[in-house]
Amino acid sequence: MITNKAAMHFNGDWAKGEFIAAGQTAGKEYGCTVVGQEPKLVIGGDVFVFPATKDKTTLATQDKLIQVLLDPTTQIEFNKKKGSIPVRMDVDVSSMDMCAQKSHSILSDPANQVESMEILSPPNFSGAMQDAVTQFWNNPTMSADAFIEKITNAMRDAG
Repeated sequence: MITNKAAMHFNGDWAKGEFIAAGQTAGKEYGCTVVGQEPKLVIGGDVFVFPATKDKTTLATQDKLIQVLLDPTTQIEFNKKKGSIPVRMDVDVSSMDMCAQKSHSILSDPANQVESMEILSPPNFSGAMQDAVTQFWNNPTMSADAFIEKITNAMRDAG
């Protein structure tokens, strides 16, 4: 896409950072769309995990980090650079590009939020699925039947 060697690309918001780094602008050099008749977006996300503690200084530091990370200005500025949308749905995204505004609008209705496979499935299943897809993608001699067998085994073993 960025080098004009592809007409379209299916990807998540993480790819938009590459367009930003290449100096491209949503709505100008590239666009975005949601596939399907009813707009739904897969949600997931990065998390910050704090160690359990009773130390008041550590707890205060953790609280301060949370305040900074969830501050509306921080949310907007970080997401403009990464290409994602704020985790907070109450943040004004009018200064963001058309792709972010579209995603934010869709996700503002919880009925349009589809949890990612990693949230819904046990880690061994997610890993086995990812392994199967990677092997199929990178091995041109793997048959569709062999791929289906790997997927079926992953489902069976996850139960």
